[in-house]
Amino acid sequence: MYTSFTYLITYVIAYLLRSVGVLLRKVDREKQQCDELLTRSTADRTSLDQSLRRLEHENTELQRQLQALQTQLVHTEHDHTNKYVHTHIDRYI
Repeated sequence: MYTSFTYLITYVIAYLLRSVGVLLRKVDREKQQCDELLTRSTADRTSLDQSLRRLEHENTELQRQLQALQTQLVHTEHDHTNKYVHTHIDRYI
């Protein structure tokens, strides 16, 4: 024979089980959201790493080109100076 106390205990247990179920689903959703965020973060980091490597390579190549242009400029200035000097020396000879 069930007493009203037994019904109350049964009701409380059922309520607690439902509450635990709700909390477990909430925790599961939050875990899934964290996993998705981690996956996106990892993908973003990979993409950023690739972009950084590409930009570093591009920077190195631009530095090489700059060095080559600076060398070419020095040679051009040297050649121009030699021509200028020879042109003016020839006038006085």
